[in-house]
Amino acid sequence: MWQAIGGLLGRADDLVKIRGVLFSPRAVEDVVRTFAQTGEYRVIIECRDALDEVTLKMGTEVPAESHPALMEDLVSALKLKTNLRFQVELCPPGTFPRQEIKTRRVEDKRT
Repeated sequence: MWQAIGGLLGRADDLVKIRGVLFSPRAVEDVVRTFAQTGEYRVIIECRDALDEVTLKMGTEVPAESHPALMEDLVSALKLKTNLRFQVELCPPGTFPRQEIKTRRVEDKRT
């Protein structure tokens, strides 16, 4: 079943509610793949101080001096696409294994 709210978001069974917003993992994929030299990534959802926090951890080959600009661009693009505020952590390439099959990239650690 597909969910269509303000356009086609993705499969309804993949949607997660975060801070009252329906979040589609496909939206993150769309944003991440628009940036050059991005690798595998994970989205971590946690509850801290009674608030949901969303973190994007992404492997990249971008030089360390370019990390702040890339992080700022990712945060802005993710906010625009998902209506959620993300924390972004850039990791060395190979941090997350590359898999040929569909990978579960969202880890919901909320209780």
